[in-house]
Amino acid sequence: MIDGKKRLLLVDDEVEFLDAAAKTLERRGFFVCPVQDGETALMILKRQSFDVVILDVKMPGIDGIELLLRIKKRLPQLPVVLLTGQSTNRQASEMIRKGAFECLCKPCAIDKIAEVARAAVNRH
Repeated sequence: MIDGKKRLLLVDDEVEFLDAAAKTLERRGFFVCPVQDGETALMILKRQSFDVVILDVKMPGIDGIELLLRIKKRLPQLPVVLLTGQSTNRQASEMIRKGAFECLCKPCAIDKIAEVARAAVNRH
């Protein structure tokens, strides 16, 4: 926590979404660390602690599912919320079975992301 704000790692390769979401989530009371790829996210997670991770499923390099698995292996208690452009209920259930706290479909209102992030932090 920084100045009473929950620390959120936001991972998405879409720069416009990343910037807009980070600014809005900061206004909603989070300290946000935005990154554009899974490799960078893993490096940051080795050096810093976070209260929640929000990540896109479809990214070049390490995709969101692989990143979820690596995070859960190293930090099993850290809540991870996945954002996906295409997901069926079956796929969402599979992602939750693999350790995701929640799976949200894009486009998703930033307020919904903030609400789910708060719920994830409060539950863990």
